[in-house]
Amino acid sequence: MTSPEDRAARARAASGDAAPLSLPLSPEGRGNSGDAAPLSLALSPEGRGKWRRRLAVAAAIVAGAIAALAAAQALLAPPAALDRARRGAAAEGPGGEQVVALELAGGAYAPNVVRVRAGAPLRLRVTVRDADTCATRLLVPDLGVDLALVPGGTSEALVAAPAPGGHVFTCAAKMVKGTIVVE
Repeated sequence: MTSPEDRAARARAASGDAAPLSLPLSPEGRGNSGDAAPLSLALSPEGRGKWRRRLAVAAAIVAGAIAALAAAQALLAPPAALDRARRGAAAEGPGGEQVVALELAGGAYAPNVVRVRAGAPLRLRVTVRDADTCATRLLVPDLGVDLALVPGGTSEALVAAPAPGGHVFTCAAKMVKGTIVVE
């Protein structure tokens, strides 16, 4: 049986008051004894706030760890673009220029990784197979190329000898991409 004091203390603890709930235990921990010190089970409002802050910090740490693991997995995974690489090389054209023939079909350039040699002018020839493509321009910012593409047609641009290195080409929206590698 519980005493009226214990019932009142439990009621105060349940209502959020600062009075702690105490259960007197014997030194052996077997129940009531007249001289046992009470064991407090309730937290004061300051104590509850401290535990809430600790739980919030712990939750933030767990969320951060999960985000870090997800980022690490994304960084360590092989790039999907490498799986879709369609390699090509420039053909020899008239006057020592190199001709890069690109085809835009199905929302992708083919080839999308093109190797060319350094020191020779470059002719970019883009044939658009899709009549309703959103790729209306070919941009090669490193080489100063902004070529309007004709749906269902072919467009060309002549570029002075490009510098060695990789030069990214994209559509105007920068969604359809490829690389010209000058060696």
